[in-house]
Amino acid sequence: MALTVDKSKLLERMQLPDPLGYNVDVKPLFEGEDPGKAAIYKAALGLGFDGRMLAQASYVVVNEKAALDVMRRRVEREGGYVLGILEALREIPEVRRVAWTVMDPLTDKYTSLTALLEGEERVEGYVVYVPKGVKIGFPLYTCMLITKRYGRQFLHNIILLEEDSEATVVTGCAAAPEAYHSRSTLLLLVCQGVLLP
Repeated sequence: MALTVDKSKLLERMQLPDPLGYNVDVKPLFEGEDPGKAAIYKAALGLGFDGRMLAQASYVVVNEKAALDVMRRRVEREGGYVLGILEALREIPEVRRVAWTVMDPLTDKYTSLTALLEGEERVEGYVVYVPKGVKIGFPLYTCMLITKRYGRQFLHNIILLEEDSEATVVTGCAAAPEAYHSRSTLLLLVCQGVLLP
């Protein structure tokens, strides 16, 4: 993929203390099952999101599973694209070129972990790509939801805008009470915005 940092450097960086003092142990967060898309919508509805809100969402992640196709066709009709990060890194050279150029993967232990997991294709996230002159006429809503204790999300999002293009991206996060009050829940989000020439 686009990452050019040596894996051993990422692993070494993950062992350093958190500069903010949190020092989350991420090892227990790798356990879990794939809930499937039906469970994603059920969990989102259980957190108080209504069907209309979900129908307007461009990208929804519940726990470790993404439901990217919620509004992909509508964005494409406007001339833009919304893709999963791993799909975009595999298929679009421009995404590979700019990934990890705004944020250094060695910034801290959490960014290093996200980069490492991306290299192993164990990260979720999206790429919004808006070509030259395209203006997306509605906001793109992204929702990150954690519904369980020991929930974890490792996300890398990239927003690419070419010259004279426009898009509004609104991101929200929510956690169920059992996830919110747990000291064993983690959401790591690396987000890059890139203006292309």
